[in-house]
Amino acid sequence: MLLVSISVFLLSCHGVCCGSAALKVIKPQKCSEKNLSDPGGSTAELDVHVHIENFIPSSDGWLEVAVKHSHHDAVWFYDVPPTPHTALKKYYFCPSQVDSLHECVLHTLDAHVPVDYESYLRTRQLQRSEAYCQSKSWCDSMSNSEYSQDIHFKVNVTYGINEISLRLVTKHGYTVVETTFFTTVMHKSGNSNRLINSQVKIQHASKLAGITGERTQLKQEYEQKSMKYRPLHPQLLTLKDEFIDADLVAAVRSGSSAVLESVMNPEMAADLYSFKVFTPLFCTLLMEELEHALNSSIPFTRPNTMNNYGFVLEELGFGPFIDDFMKQYFKPISKALFSDWGGSSIDSHHVFTIRYRLGEDLDLARHMDLSDVTLNICLGKIFSGGTLYFNGQRDHPNQKTENIELTHSPGMGVIHAGQHWHGANQLTGGERVNIIFWGRSLKFHSSAAENYLAVC
Repeated sequence: MLLVSISVFLLSCHGVCCGSAALKVIKPQKCSEKNLSDPGGSTAELDVHVHIENFIPSSDGWLEVAVKHSHHDAVWFYDVPPTPHTALKKYYFCPSQVDSLHECVLHTLDAHVPVDYESYLRTRQLQRSEAYCQSKSWCDSMSNSEYSQDIHFKVNVTYGINEISLRLVTKHGYTVVETTFFTTVMHKSGNSNRLINSQVKIQHASKLAGITGERTQLKQEYEQKSMKYRPLHPQLLTLKDEFIDADLVAAVRSGSSAVLESVMNPEMAADLYSFKVFTPLFCTLLMEELEHALNSSIPFTRPNTMNNYGFVLEELGFGPFIDDFMKQYFKPISKALFSDWGGSSIDSHHVFTIRYRLGEDLDLARHMDLSDVTLNICLGKIFSGGTLYFNGQRDHPNQKTENIELTHSPGMGVIHAGQHWHGANQLTGGERVNIIFWGRSLKFHSSAAENYLAVC
């Protein structure tokens, strides 16, 4: 009879809190091991014990568990990584007061999901409601007081490396707090150091070196051009509150998922949101700055491989502005809305403007972005046509049926996963200029084995 051993390695920040809510993993302990008497097979059950504080499950949401698995020798070299729809196995837990152990009732998303979009939306709504709990009575009887509880549950882990993320999420899917740990499943004769062999470490190190070298080279090239450029409005190079919509400033600084939800406008699509970002003052000044740059003799870089007209903003000296905007706004919003897509671990960016007008680019074919999270903000000017359309995330059940069209207005932003199929319809008059923030996560582009190497 072959025994299986599970070794668990937790991130150094084992309990993380956001605002008043807190989530702490009690069991398994960091670097602990457990021997199982399972005679064979490739999967095992992992006991997890967590402590939740100041969270109201009856009204706030659920505990979500996402398991990302890879073989111990997996190194990802994808430009477009696997989507959460295929790479994650997800569970929702509803803390139960039915018994003394306060165990959770487990539900997976592996069940049949209706193909048609309306049925899918109804199913998704059901999964985030009290009705999705097998034991619903406790939800009905709970008071809306802050909830602190120890809960226990089991998740299936597979031979190799398992990256397990725990999140408290609202019923609309906003992440309130998140923590991650790694579970290595192996035969009893193995150990975690031998499981990750030297070849994997070499390949991973080579991958990191290539990414770091490319980023460094681009940064140097952008800085060289920015030194030649003389801005029209140098005050734009520093992020100021007066440039950002007041409601968005207040929502992000509140640290409250409820306040953030209040400024977001969920569109009728999976993980697609619109909201006010920039003030009219900023839009006007930046448009003037772009016209000024257009008259420069500097050979600026094309913004991306699909758009012919626009600027990489770091070449205009916007590096400090971008760094602050990413830290203060983009990353907190991405973490709340797109944790599954690397939103909680954004570590690089590409920020550029694009321009549509008669005689130049008029539309943009259906595509996905080379980003993990994209924020697309309209700056102006006056235009007709040029609407945005969305056709579903890659691997999503509604990929073939979603057809959503949005009209942009100055200052408004749309945020979505980079692998959400989209495009721009033909501009029929005027001129439309947008600023695009691409956020990327090395963690999202890495296998569970690679992320294990980075932490354990």
